[in-house]
Amino acid sequence: MVIRLPDTFSIAVFGLTFLFLQKGGIMENNPGKKKIDPAKMQALRSLPVEIKQSLTREEVDAFLHDEVWPDSLREKLKDYFVDEN
Repeated sequence: MVIRLPDTFSIAVFGLTFLFLQKGGIMENNPGKKKIDPAKMQALRSLPVEIKQSLTREEVDAFLHDEVWPDSLREKLKDYFVDEN
């Protein structure tokens, strides 16, 4: 039986992403925060890599949980806003 593992880069990226989510409070048991909306998580995942890499933990947390975003997050995502009117 042969098990093919992902390349080292993929493993490193997966590991860093897991640690970021775990240490950033997303996977922590935090009773003060609501459960993550799957649509918000999908929207976050669909952002371009360079945008995701520029987000701080606080901005990711605000994106997933808060109704009002900090100015820094709004500035980074301004090109992705859609006018609902």
